[in-house]
Amino acid sequence: MPAIVAYRRKVERLWLVIVVSLIGGSTGLLWFVALYMAMTMRTRTDGVTPLNVSGPTAG
Repeated sequence: MPAIVAYRRKVERLWLVIVVSLIGGSTGLLWFVALYMAMTMRTRTDGVTPLNVSGPTAG
């Protein structure tokens, strides 16, 4: 769930939310931290694709 929220919000560090969510999923506590991160992190505005996936380049 946190990764989906972060992806839809287009946060800058999607990978960090995914890692914290996966590690903390078993404990539950870090899962809430990941959800909080997903809802409060800065969003991308320059059109960068998530997870640094290569896409079409300009120029």
